Amino acid sequence: MNKDLFVIWQGVFYYDNAGTFKVAEGTQSVDVCLSLDQYVGQKVHLFLMHQPKFMADGKNMDRAAILSASQSWGFGSCFWGPVGNCPYGHHHKDKQFSLYNQQATGLLEKSSDGVYTVAGEKVHLEYADGHQTVFALFLHEDELEVASSSMGDVVDMQEQLLYFLNVLSGLKQTTDAIS
Repeated sequence: MNKDLFVIWQGVFYYDNAGTFKVAEGTQSVDVCLSLDQYVGQKVHLFLMHQPKFMADGKNMDRAAILSASQSWGFGSCFWGPVGNCPYGHHHKDKQFSLYNQQATGLLEKSSDGVYTVAGEKVHLEYADGHQTVFALFLHEDELEVASSSMGDVVDMQEQLLYFLNVLSGLKQTTDAIS
């Protein structure tokens, strides 16, 4: 089995003209479902969260930037404002200034109608649609096989994990600041 130990996406999630669910990361896009399918049947750790506009670069910005973003749906993570009907519900007053956050650990499964679940809990990919979002999926330690890796693979993995930890740290600081 030759799959990555984890995937981390940070970008805007959307459906393309063919109905394929993708994430735009800079100038590239990734087919989300095609990538997730390789982990179906495996035990995983999953993190899915809206990312405020001022956190898109993985760094905190000053209080003025936070206050500016606080005037936008989902603190600037939501791009549905002009259309008016956000799938997460940012168009409703009680959710206008909230950030979606899902964490789950367990078996990743996919139903015949394409719905993913982790430990029986639905993975709400639809809440990522039209949002700046961070998505991370790691193989659970029970799934890891002892395999030889080149030093380049280990260094690459370490860089990606450090990046992810930096993003998570920034998100925690942000949620603490807006709570």
